[in-house]
Amino acid sequence: MVQIDHKVGSADVVKNYFIGSILSGGGSVSGQKASPEEWIKMVNEYQRGSMSTRLGIPLIYGIDAVHGHNNVYNATIFSHNIGLGATR
Repeated sequence: MVQIDHKVGSADVVKNYFIGSILSGGGSVSGQKASPEEWIKMVNEYQRGSMSTRLGIPLIYGIDAVHGHNNVYNATIFSHNIGLGATR
């Protein structure tokens, strides 16, 4: 299976190169102020490309979100130290 960063992905890339997984790594966002709806639209577009291949295997989409989704517009992010303090 091949995994690419979403910055270089599209439905055509997924279909033509048989991409199995796409990752939104740290700092990798779908738009400047990407709403949840825009993220859904983006992932659905990738899935459309994946499902249109001969085998129709769904794509695996991953997000590197160590301490929250600061890549989603207006999301609340909690620092690592707050999480550590809450465990005591």
